[in-house]
Amino acid sequence: MTCHEVWTQRADRSWSRQFAVAILGLMIVVVCSVPAAAVDPLDQNGERQQWKGAPGALTVIDFAASWCLPCVKSLPRLDQLAKDFPDVKFIVVSVDKREAGRDFLVNELKLELPVLWDADYMISNHYEPEGMPTTIVLDENGKEVHRHTGFSERQWSDLVSLVQADSKRGTQSP
Repeated sequence: MTCHEVWTQRADRSWSRQFAVAILGLMIVVVCSVPAAAVDPLDQNGERQQWKGAPGALTVIDFAASWCLPCVKSLPRLDQLAKDFPDVKFIVVSVDKREAGRDFLVNELKLELPVLWDADYMISNHYEPEGMPTTIVLDENGKEVHRHTGFSERQWSDLVSLVQADSKRGTQSP
């Protein structure tokens, strides 16, 4: 083997090593630059759920906890409302300290609507609920159009009216 051949093989290995290091570095930069909020959390069924609004649809987000008696009272009604209006996106966000709190809500109340566990309070920090339960409604562009804290018959009636009005608006032909 000549000196030139040895030098060329080293240069080829060096170049490929530098290329691999550059690609690895680029991958690290890309992965680290994606914010945690870009990954939608999983619901109780392991499905990712958008929590900043469903494009083109009304979204109802309800903040709840297993220790909140008004939440336990309101969630079965919200679950039924979700079944009655499948064109509206409904999400419950559990602010319990442990995932077991979310699972309690789902299992004890037999909820079928998506229930997210807000493990790192990312969603709570975004919407800043004042108490439990807090219900927020987003329009089809993700803009907040309604918010209430607590659970009363009047608040429930207002929410149902808002969902019904949106559903009627969505079914009317232009």
